[in-house]
Amino acid sequence: MSLVSIFCCVYELFQRLNLGIKFFFIKGVILESKWCENSRNIALAYLSGEIKIWSTWYSQTLLLILPHRNLLISLNWKKPEHLIAFSKEKILSNLDLSSKKIILFRGHDTQINDSVYLPTRELVGSCSDDLTIKLWFISRRFKLLMTFKGHEKEVLAIAFKPAYFEKKGDFKKIFLASGSLDFSLRIWDLNSKTCVKFIRIEGPVFSIEWALFADSIMLGSSGKVFRITFNNEKVIYKEMNGNYGIFSLNSHSMITKYL
Repeated sequence: MSLVSIFCCVYELFQRLNLGIKFFFIKGVILESKWCENSRNIALAYLSGEIKIWSTWYSQTLLLILPHRNLLISLNWKKPEHLIAFSKEKILSNLDLSSKKIILFRGHDTQINDSVYLPTRELVGSCSDDLTIKLWFISRRFKLLMTFKGHEKEVLAIAFKPAYFEKKGDFKKIFLASGSLDFSLRIWDLNSKTCVKFIRIEGPVFSIEWALFADSIMLGSSGKVFRITFNNEKVIYKEMNGNYGIFSLNSHSMITKYL
């Protein structure tokens, strides 16, 4: 029996039992979904470049936007009525859903590979095939704050150091980690605007995830997940069967677990 047949049988069973479970079907390939905090809305980013605002309360589409006519790579909520989106085609967009205004501009010279949002400082980071990492301040528009250069090949992944609470913590310091096809991890200090740490990796860095208390970094490479500590200790956390790329790592918000 095929998976489609199994799904249809389960769906028919739920309908007959009247369990109150609702199904909705999505047309098109979804690249990313982001829940808007303190709301019932979800933003869906499609392969076609469309962004759909879906209401879980009404189980229907509230708004459909087409800011980019090419591949979207990232989507973030800034506020319940405000979205930030990035596309492969060097474009950054600022979407005000309340006024339905869209601001588009070219952020890099070549395609963008990753972006990250730091809501406590309203900072957005982006990295690209042009070997650069750019930091933006986002209010109504994007304002370029600084550009980091140092990687010798395409920069594929970036991640802000998480702010954790401790008595002697310095909340003014902001660090950004970046990984590249040049087999390296770099850590940048946004205050001094310099690279404060360089670590050679046995493979390209496809994904980055800081530990909850920022005492180590997990890296996804070709068939391996590395754990990097700040006393320069580097260990293979997990080795997979095969040399396929690990393009996403997620840490649990309460305990140090990684997927």
